[in-house]
Amino acid sequence: MVDTPPLYDGAPRILPWKVGLEDCARSNERWYTRSLDPALEGIDTRTWLVSRTRSGMYRVYSRATSRCLGAQPAASAHQVTHVVLLPCNDSSLHQLWTFDDGVHTVSTISNAATGEALAVANATLRAALHSPNGHLDVFATPDSAYGLTPLVLVTPYAQPLCTVRNCQSYDPTQKWYWSPTDGKLRHSLFTASINDRVNGEGYQLTSKVPTWRHHCLAHVLSDGNTGTPSGHAEVWGGPLAEGSFVLGLVNRYTQPLQITAPLSALGIPSIGRNASFTLRDVWDRKDLGRVVGAVSALVPPHDLALFRLSP
Repeated sequence: MVDTPPLYDGAPRILPWKVGLEDCARSNERWYTRSLDPALEGIDTRTWLVSRTRSGMYRVYSRATSRCLGAQPAASAHQVTHVVLLPCNDSSLHQLWTFDDGVHTVSTISNAATGEALAVANATLRAALHSPNGHLDVFATPDSAYGLTPLVLVTPYAQPLCTVRNCQSYDPTQKWYWSPTDGKLRHSLFTASINDRVNGEGYQLTSKVPTWRHHCLAHVLSDGNTGTPSGHAEVWGGPLAEGSFVLGLVNRYTQPLQITAPLSALGIPSIGRNASFTLRDVWDRKDLGRVVGAVSALVPPHDLALFRLSP
């Protein structure tokens, strides 16, 4: 089966699209699912169809993008193989996978072309200190808190069953579970502690790590807070000083778009449907009065509307 890539701006985009991790429990209406894009409204970026091919291997199909999970070969010996979403092609071994322990159980998922297992980089899971602007975090913070959720391909590790309570034979970085009920591909993170394999030296039991969310494989816009060419409308925002926020409405399309962003897109639990802010157009340097619940603007093609929201 070969799927026709979706059209954006009237032309097919065959570039690799990004895949990463998102919260399994979040609502699909959250802004980072790109539900503001009319072409993707109501589509859950975390749903997958795992189907068996004639070869006995499996393809992992993204329902949100009509693309397939694949390993993108490195262009040179100095580069690494990336995990991406590409137009489906069952004749490509790079888009075929094996569920080494079975498709209906917790399993390692290995790529047919490389023989390597799909895994999450340790830095994404384990707490580490970051230095934004030269200042260390007060508390150890995993990469996922910064939007960095890199997927990697690693040598599969055959993990024996644990027979004792303090078993250290479990490496969660390359274990997944696909649910045919909801279509989500969950990363099997050990929530109480992480048994980490360090430089082939066996395992060490880390301190207990509080896991505040479960991770699901998903189509994502970026893994480094940078834009991608895979959508028409995007919303960007973040905190400023003294309780204010910045909100950007991006139009990647060739025609003007009316973009409406709920204030809940800022991701602050206390900001709900009835939240109210004073709106200021940054480009025109004009105050636009109070807004309640959402910000809406007609954005010219290939342009950005930028606003400051003040309490």
